[in-house]
This record gives sequence, structure tokens and C-alpha cells, in this order.
Amino acid sequence: MKVIEIDVECNVDELEVHEDIREFVRDRLNGYIEVVHPQYLPHPLCMIVDEEGLLKSLEINPFGSFLYRTHRHGHPIVGKIYIVKQTGDPLNGYDITGLTDSEVEVFHGLYDNILKSGQILHRKNRKEKAPVEVAASQSAHEFVQPQNSTKGQGCQI
Repeated sequence: MKVIEIDVECNVDELEVHEDIREFVRDRLNGYIEVVHPQYLPHPLCMIVDEEGLLKSLEINPFGSFLYRTHRHGHPIVGKIYIVKQTGDPLNGYDITGLTDSEVEVFHGLYDNILKSGQILHRKNRKEKAPVEVAASQSAHEFVQPQNSTKGQGCQI
């Protein structure tokens, strides 16, 4: 199964996982994890984040924060995020699994559509390294696009 990892620069990697997804992500984040169901991510996809990311002073993840609608409530997503699938139901319990190839394609379509919308800026080549530009306004949790920026396309809200 596959897990999608998105870092704070909006670089997307597809990771092939052959073990328990929760343990895999817990090891990659080096700590506690939290499963989040952002409104902009279609069911049954969900996001795993670092539960202590704010305490660790991790950088804001613009893409994760957009999915989580941080612009509405001011609570950012920080550090790397992992896109996975939640299965099960409230009566029998939930499980976290990896994504099928078709679900990965659905995610990439969503990712590309969000970037095309102009609400998050990103460099055209997903593998290209460039600095992230996230400018904070008066509140540390409100994001704005920097005016007259001459740097390369970062990932920003």
C-alpha cells in the first residue's frame, strides 16, 4: 500500500509501506500522531500529523493547513503530513490503511486542482527544491501571500 507524504515545502512523495501504517508514520515523525479529517480531503482519505508539532516548533505545512481550513479557525498544521485511508465504522472500530493506485491518482488530481486554484502557490516540478514562503500577518495563524515577491514559487497560502 502507498502513503503520500507532503513536507512543509509542499514536496509530495509516494511511499510504499509494507508494515502497520500507524507505526510507520509514528517512526517517521518520531513521536505521537493524530488522525485528522480535513474538510477539503474526500472521504475515506484522512491526514496523519505530528500531534506535538506545535510544541516542537515545527514549520507550518501550507498544504496541510489549507486542507484543514486553517484560514477559517487559525489552528495550523505543522511538519510533514501523511495522506492515508480510514476504514471501518464507529461500531466495529476504525483502521488506517495505505492507498491504492487509483486513490493516489485521485489525490494527485485534488492536489493539482488546489494548486491551479491559486490559493496555494507551488513550483511546477514537485521534486524541485525551493524555499517556502509563508508570510504571517498580525496573527501568527493567518497567512497571506507576500506582496511583490521576486523569489521562486514557494508553497504558500
